[in-house]
Amino acid sequence: RVRSFGQPLYRLCWTTMAKFSVDYSRFENLADSDEDEAPVKKDLTTKKLQELHRTDPQALDQMEAEVKATRMRLEEAKRLREAASKPGGERAAASIQDSIKSRRKEMKNDMKKMQDEQRAIEEQMRQLDQLQSCGDEKSLLEFFQKQGLSEDQLRRGLGGDASGLVNDMTEKHRKDNEEADQRTKNVCDVADQLSRVLKGDQVTVEAPVEPPKPKPPPAPTPPLVMQPDCAQKRADDSLVVTVTLPGCSSRDAKLDVSETHLRLYAPAPPQNGRAREYRLNAPLSRRVRSEEARAKWSKKLSALVVTIPVVGGGGGKE
Repeated sequence: RVRSFGQPLYRLCWTTMAKFSVDYSRFENLADSDEDEAPVKKDLTTKKLQELHRTDPQALDQMEAEVKATRMRLEEAKRLREAASKPGGERAAASIQDSIKSRRKEMKNDMKKMQDEQRAIEEQMRQLDQLQSCGDEKSLLEFFQKQGLSEDQLRRGLGGDASGLVNDMTEKHRKDNEEADQRTKNVCDVADQLSRVLKGDQVTVEAPVEPPKPKPPPAPTPPLVMQPDCAQKRADDSLVVTVTLPGCSSRDAKLDVSETHLRLYAPAPPQNGRAREYRLNAPLSRRVRSEEARAKWSKKLSALVVTIPVVGGGGGKE
């Protein structure tokens, strides 16, 4: 029998280890000692720039200017995004961007127009020099007339009154450039609006101008109502009613006969673009038996012939 002088050995070891905090995760990402260290990268950019500065300083200056321009565009885009994030800023930024695109297109067109005008002016100056060197007064006068000068203006200018000619040309120039001046003003307004947005100022965006609503179509002109010729005559025990309808056919007429009246409707051919129609409500000279009425179309007369037995006639009933 073994006598125990204290706690068992395994219980003593476990109690001793429990006093320390064990964390194996601290050593999960240990690097392999056999791996080579990453090579140190050498800064070659500075060396290349120094070499470029010695060989081609102008190219380095151009590169620096492009970097500055790119940085300015990025900063401007950042400010525009920040302005758009403010209440009402998105709408203002979108409106300004649309305006900038439109103005840029207009300015490109203006530049092309100015270049064309410059070439035209150079060609005119060349022609003028040729005419002056030739001394042909008639061709010289024709040249100025092609430029828009009247005979009176030329007479005053050649006679020594240059002030009137200058005033006329100034007024013509003002009228020709009025539209271009307005476009320039619009571009300046857009630039000012963009500046205020980038500074965070309150920008009032004008609502887009709605195109004028089209005028409602004119009300259709009512057809011209005409009363056709109507003739009544007694034949034996019947009443014969002849209604003349020029331009109509047998399919056009609509007829209604009562004991005392004859009613008719038929569309007539239009005249000068206006519709026309025949309407008739004729009282009959005798009382008739309407249920026995007979109608026949006469092509020769272009008329509707209606035969109606009269009341009290032979074979009729009262």
